[in-house]
Amino acid sequence: MSAELGKDIEDKKASIGSNPSKEDEQKIQTLQKQQTKKFLEARKDINERRAKEISEIRQSYIDDILSMAQIIAHEHGAHIILKAVSIFWPDDSVDITDEVISRMMESKHASSVEGEQNITELNE
Repeated sequence: MSAELGKDIEDKKASIGSNPSKEDEQKIQTLQKQQTKKFLEARKDINERRAKEISEIRQSYIDDILSMAQIIAHEHGAHIILKAVSIFWPDDSVDITDEVISRMMESKHASSVEGEQNITELNE
């Protein structure tokens, strides 16, 4: 996109020649401003899409963790999961953090192995 706009400016300069009038110089400046504006809009759009994708990935990851935490908490007889902002006295007997992490890693590994098996089967 930037290259196209740059080419438009160069083409305009070439059509004007080596002695541009004030009006021609203003046209070139206008084209340059338009190029800058379009470039900044494209960059903003890309950054917004990237931020949205990152947010969606992050939310998916959080949803997966919450789901796993709910399963494990239920297995331990818990009926509530608290989000710890600050902890004054931790009791390791009720902390399921390590188990959630371990199962998430196992789940991720199992998914990777299944994916590799599917690829292998397709290649055979």
